[in-house]
Amino acid sequence: SVRLREAERALDEMRQRAGIGGAAQDAADAAAGAAQLAGRWLRLRAASLLLTQAVERYRDRNEHPLLRRAGTVLAAMAASGSNPVTRLKVDYGDADHPVLVGVRQDGSDAHVEDMSEGLRDQLFLALRIAAVEVHVAQSTPLPFVADDLFITSDEARTMAGLRALAELGHATQVVLFTHHEYVVVAGQETLGGQVQVHRLIDH
Repeated sequence: SVRLREAERALDEMRQRAGIGGAAQDAADAAAGAAQLAGRWLRLRAASLLLTQAVERYRDRNEHPLLRRAGTVLAAMAASGSNPVTRLKVDYGDADHPVLVGVRQDGSDAHVEDMSEGLRDQLFLALRIAAVEVHVAQSTPLPFVADDLFITSDEARTMAGLRALAELGHATQVVLFTHHEYVVVAGQETLGGQVQVHRLIDH
Protein backbone atom coordinates (compact mmCIF):
# COMPACT_ATOMS: atom_id res chain seq x y z
CA SER A 1 0.00 0.00 0.00
CA VAL A 2 2.92 2.32 0.63
CA ARG A 3 4.17 1.65 -2.87
CA LEU A 4 0.65 2.23 -4.21
CA ARG A 5 0.44 5.58 -2.45
CA GLU A 6 3.87 6.56 -3.79
CA ALA A 7 2.82 5.58 -7.29
CA GLU A 8 -0.38 7.64 -7.02
CA ARG A 9 1.62 10.61 -5.72
CA ALA A 10 4.05 10.32 -8.61
CA LEU A 11 1.12 10.08 -11.04
CA ASP A 12 -0.43 13.26 -9.56
CA GLU A 13 2.88 15.09 -9.92
CA MET A 14 3.12 14.01 -13.54
CA ARG A 15 -0.42 15.23 -14.16
CA GLN A 16 0.37 18.60 -12.55
CA ARG A 17 3.49 18.97 -14.67
CA ALA A 18 1.50 18.06 -17.74
CA GLY A 19 -1.09 20.68 -16.81
CA ILE A 20 1.57 23.33 -16.40
CA GLY A 21 3.07 22.40 -19.70
CA GLY A 22 -0.33 22.58 -21.39
CA ALA A 23 -0.99 25.99 -19.90
CA ALA A 24 2.39 27.15 -21.07
CA GLN A 25 1.67 25.83 -24.55
CA ASP A 26 -1.74 27.54 -24.54
CA ALA A 27 -0.08 30.80 -23.50
CA ALA A 28 2.51 30.45 -26.26
CA ASP A 29 -0.21 29.75 -28.82
CA ALA A 30 -2.20 32.78 -27.62
CA ALA A 31 0.87 34.99 -27.82
CA ALA A 32 1.58 33.80 -31.35
CA GLY A 33 -2.03 34.48 -32.35
CA ALA A 34 -1.90 37.95 -30.81
CA ALA A 35 1.32 38.70 -32.66
CA GLN A 36 -0.27 37.64 -35.93
CA LEU A 37 -3.31 39.85 -35.28
CA ALA A 38 -1.10 42.79 -34.28
CA GLY A 39 0.98 42.39 -37.42
CA ARG A 40 -2.15 42.25 -39.58
CA TRP A 41 -3.56 45.35 -37.84
CA LEU A 42 -0.30 47.24 -38.42
CA ARG A 43 -0.29 46.32 -42.11
CA LEU A 44 -3.92 47.42 -42.52
CA ARG A 45 -3.27 50.65 -40.59
CA ALA A 46 -0.24 51.45 -42.75
CA ALA A 47 -2.24 50.76 -45.90
CA SER A 48 -5.04 53.02 -44.64
CA LEU A 49 -2.61 55.87 -43.94
CA LEU A 50 -0.97 55.50 -47.34
CA LEU A 51 -4.37 55.50 -49.05
CA THR A 52 -5.46 58.61 -47.11
CA GLN A 53 -2.26 60.42 -48.10
CA ALA A 54 -2.72 59.42 -51.74
CA VAL A 55 -6.31 60.71 -51.74
CA GLU A 56 -5.21 64.00 -50.14
CA ARG A 57 -2.44 64.44 -52.73
CA TYR A 58 -4.94 63.77 -55.53
CA ARG A 59 -7.39 66.30 -54.10
CA ASP A 60 -4.65 68.91 -53.73
CA ARG A 61 -3.49 68.40 -57.33
CA ASN A 62 -7.04 68.47 -58.69
CA GLU A 63 -8.35 71.28 -56.52
CA HIS A 64 -11.01 73.41 -58.19
CA PRO A 65 -9.46 76.54 -59.76
CA LEU A 66 -12.06 78.79 -58.10
CA LEU A 67 -11.16 77.43 -54.66
CA ARG A 68 -7.45 77.76 -55.34
CA ARG A 69 -7.87 81.35 -56.53
CA ALA A 70 -10.09 82.30 -53.59
CA GLY A 71 -7.46 80.86 -51.24
CA THR A 72 -4.77 82.98 -52.89
CA VAL A 73 -6.88 86.14 -52.62
CA LEU A 74 -7.76 85.40 -48.99
CA ALA A 75 -4.12 84.72 -48.10
CA ALA A 76 -3.15 88.11 -49.52
CA MET A 77 -5.90 89.89 -47.59
CA ALA A 78 -5.33 88.07 -44.29
CA ALA A 79 -1.53 88.18 -44.35
CA SER A 80 -1.32 90.85 -41.65
CA GLY A 81 -2.92 88.69 -38.95
CA SER A 82 -1.17 86.37 -36.53
CA ASN A 83 -1.08 82.78 -37.81
CA PRO A 84 -3.06 83.81 -40.91
CA VAL A 85 -5.04 81.58 -43.26
CA THR A 86 -2.82 80.74 -46.22
CA ARG A 87 -5.13 78.59 -48.33
CA LEU A 88 -8.53 76.94 -48.51
CA LYS A 89 -9.47 73.28 -48.71
CA VAL A 90 -12.56 71.10 -48.68
CA ASP A 91 -12.92 68.87 -45.63
CA TYR A 92 -14.37 65.50 -46.62
CA GLY A 93 -14.68 64.24 -43.06
CA ASP A 94 -18.40 63.72 -43.65
CA ALA A 95 -18.59 62.61 -47.27
CA ASP A 96 -22.25 63.61 -47.50
CA HIS A 97 -21.56 67.17 -46.34
CA PRO A 98 -18.07 68.38 -47.37
CA VAL A 99 -17.28 71.79 -45.89
CA LEU A 100 -14.95 74.65 -46.77
CA VAL A 101 -12.07 75.07 -44.31
CA GLY A 102 -9.21 77.52 -44.07
CA VAL A 103 -5.69 76.27 -43.44
CA ARG A 104 -3.56 78.47 -41.20
CA GLN A 105 0.15 79.13 -41.50
CA ASP A 106 0.94 76.53 -38.83
CA GLY A 107 -1.12 73.88 -40.67
CA SER A 108 -4.09 73.96 -38.32
CA ASP A 109 -7.66 74.14 -39.64
CA ALA A 110 -9.75 77.30 -39.40
CA HIS A 111 -13.42 76.35 -39.61
CA VAL A 112 -15.69 79.09 -40.89
CA GLU A 113 -17.85 79.08 -37.76
CA ASP A 114 -14.73 79.66 -35.63
CA MET A 115 -13.38 82.55 -37.73
CA SER A 116 -13.64 86.14 -36.56
CA GLU A 117 -16.28 88.27 -38.25
CA GLY A 118 -13.58 90.19 -40.11
CA LEU A 119 -11.93 87.02 -41.43
CA ARG A 120 -15.31 85.61 -42.51
CA ASP A 121 -16.00 88.81 -44.44
CA GLN A 122 -12.61 88.49 -46.13
CA LEU A 123 -13.37 84.87 -47.00
CA PHE A 124 -16.70 85.74 -48.61
CA LEU A 125 -15.10 88.62 -50.53
CA ALA A 126 -12.31 86.30 -51.74
CA LEU A 127 -14.90 83.77 -52.95
CA ARG A 128 -16.87 86.50 -54.72
CA ILE A 129 -13.78 87.87 -56.43
CA ALA A 130 -12.72 84.40 -57.57
CA ALA A 131 -16.24 83.65 -58.87
CA VAL A 132 -16.37 86.94 -60.79
CA GLU A 133 -12.96 86.25 -62.33
CA VAL A 134 -14.16 82.84 -63.53
CA HIS A 135 -17.33 84.41 -64.96
CA VAL A 136 -15.40 87.20 -66.69
CA ALA A 137 -13.04 84.67 -68.28
CA GLN A 138 -15.97 82.74 -69.76
CA SER A 139 -18.43 85.45 -70.79
CA THR A 140 -19.00 89.18 -71.25
CA PRO A 141 -17.60 91.15 -68.30
CA LEU A 142 -20.14 92.87 -66.07
CA PRO A 143 -19.31 95.49 -63.43
CA PHE A 144 -18.65 94.25 -59.91
CA VAL A 145 -20.77 96.45 -57.61
CA ALA A 146 -20.34 96.28 -53.83
CA ASP A 147 -21.59 98.32 -50.89
CA ASP A 148 -19.63 98.92 -47.66
CA LEU A 149 -17.50 95.79 -47.81
CA PHE A 150 -15.14 96.82 -45.03
CA ILE A 151 -17.42 97.58 -42.07
CA THR A 152 -15.77 94.83 -39.96
CA SER A 153 -12.23 95.40 -41.27
CA ASP A 154 -9.39 97.26 -39.61
CA GLU A 155 -7.03 99.49 -41.60
CA ALA A 156 -4.71 96.68 -42.71
CA ARG A 157 -7.59 94.46 -43.85
CA THR A 158 -9.27 97.36 -45.63
CA MET A 159 -6.11 98.14 -47.60
CA ALA A 160 -5.60 94.46 -48.44
CA GLY A 161 -9.22 94.18 -49.60
CA LEU A 162 -8.89 97.29 -51.75
CA ARG A 163 -5.78 95.83 -53.38
CA ALA A 164 -7.73 92.65 -54.16
CA LEU A 165 -10.51 94.73 -55.73
CA ALA A 166 -7.94 96.69 -57.74
CA GLU A 167 -6.56 93.41 -59.09
CA LEU A 168 -10.09 92.40 -60.07
CA GLY A 169 -10.35 95.80 -61.77
CA HIS A 170 -7.87 94.59 -64.40
CA ALA A 171 -10.54 92.16 -65.61
CA THR A 172 -13.76 94.13 -65.09
CA GLN A 173 -15.02 97.42 -63.69
CA VAL A 174 -15.28 97.56 -59.91
CA VAL A 175 -17.69 99.98 -58.23
CA LEU A 176 -17.53 100.28 -54.45
CA PHE A 177 -20.05 102.33 -52.49
CA THR A 178 -19.15 103.41 -48.97
CA HIS A 179 -20.39 105.72 -46.26
CA HIS A 180 -16.99 105.78 -44.56
CA GLU A 181 -14.39 108.39 -45.33
CA TYR A 182 -11.56 106.19 -44.05
CA VAL A 183 -12.27 103.72 -46.88
CA VAL A 184 -11.96 106.54 -49.42
CA VAL A 185 -8.69 107.71 -47.87
CA ALA A 186 -7.35 104.14 -47.71
CA GLY A 187 -8.25 103.64 -51.38
CA GLN A 188 -6.45 106.80 -52.43
CA GLU A 189 -3.39 105.99 -50.33
CA THR A 190 -3.25 102.35 -51.37
CA LEU A 191 -4.19 102.56 -55.04
CA GLY A 192 -3.30 106.12 -56.01
CA GLY A 193 -4.30 106.80 -59.60
CA GLN A 194 -6.01 103.43 -59.94
CA VAL A 195 -9.05 104.69 -58.04
CA GLN A 196 -11.55 107.35 -59.01
CA VAL A 197 -13.68 108.85 -56.24
CA HIS A 198 -17.15 110.14 -57.02
CA ARG A 199 -19.00 111.75 -54.13
CA LEU A 200 -22.78 111.45 -54.18
CA ILE A 201 -24.42 114.53 -52.71
CA ASP A 202 -27.78 114.08 -50.99
CA HIS A 203 -29.94 117.08 -51.88
